[in-house]
Amino acid sequence: MNTRPVFPLILAAATLAAAVAAPAAARPATASAARSRSWTSDDILALKSVSDPRLSPDGGAVVYVVQALTDDLSDYQTDLWLIPAAGGEARRLTGSPANDEHPRWSPDGRTIAFLSERPRPGRKSEAESEEAKRDEPKRQVWTIRPDGGEAMPLSDCPGSVSDFAWSPDGRSIAFLAREPKSEERKKKEKDKDDAWTPKEMYAWNRLWVLNVADRKATQITRGALHVTGFSFSPDGRRLAISAQPTPLIPDNFNSDLYLVSVTGGTPTELVRQKGADTNPAWSPDGRWIAFISQDGKSTEWYTNEYLCVVAPAGGPVRNLTADFDERVVAPGGALGVSGDLVWSPDGATILFQAAQRTAQHVFRAFLDAPRAGCR
Repeated sequence: MNTRPVFPLILAAATLAAAVAAPAAARPATASAARSRSWTSDDILALKSVSDPRLSPDGGAVVYVVQALTDDLSDYQTDLWLIPAAGGEARRLTGSPANDEHPRWSPDGRTIAFLSERPRPGRKSEAESEEAKRDEPKRQVWTIRPDGGEAMPLSDCPGSVSDFAWSPDGRSIAFLAREPKSEERKKKEKDKDDAWTPKEMYAWNRLWVLNVADRKATQITRGALHVTGFSFSPDGRRLAISAQPTPLIPDNFNSDLYLVSVTGGTPTELVRQKGADTNPAWSPDGRWIAFISQDGKSTEWYTNEYLCVVAPAGGPVRNLTADFDERVVAPGGALGVSGDLVWSPDGATILFQAAQRTAQHVFRAFLDAPRAGCR
């Protein structure tokens, strides 16, 4: 079994090697100076970390996240940077005091959407109470042009956003947002009648779909469905979602797959079996939905997770990595957000990540029967 490098990932990683050099402001003047002293805690704290590289649709640029200390050295802050895919000078795309992260290109490459905690225009002022600030949903979807300019808010959801994805035609965005506190809960907290149990404090993830043109958002899921992942169908009319019955941690291993229209309605079951079924990813031709699964074997956390596929019309689940004795992971996860399984453009293979010994590798699984398996 051989690992196979993935060009977009290698390109992004190689490009970021140059990118790190640009934002890194302080370093010894010469190599000999670097060897002449030991590292200090200040040196370690001053390190800038790079994550979440995303290649533009035309392959010409990479947007990525840089985490660095704030100017007053009191905290870390994340900003978006941009660099040509062929190498060259990196430039900062965002510079808000708030955290900017999770960049995603629009399908036409004209816009970069991202998550940010920056204050939205017309919202809470500094003079308002700390209680009001705590209730304000901070993390929302913003957009910015790759050539710069002012970032603009896109979503205005009552709960903070944790993940989002563009529709194939770029006209809408699906996103996950935490269900906000109920008015009853807010009143109890205000009246100091705020006794609670840990079970009550887990927030539900709700799926929304936002029309980019008018910024109107529609809530898609309600009730006993805590959504953990989603994927647009190629025609943009449906979403495959993974969801569990509650937000509680044990139910992370009790999740299933559903299909739902982008206009709303009752989700229909697609895969229901023992254990976790997560990270749905629709194939480019619409014939299959790939996902990560415990394959109905167990609900225990230590059970291996496999790469499986199922037809959108339902039917038997195919395990593509049954003979692969490592845990399958979706590449690109960061900051508590799951990564994405990656289909090849021809829909013949699926890329995934797995550890072997102490190293992480990228593998590809073959969909066709004669070559079924992974390399």
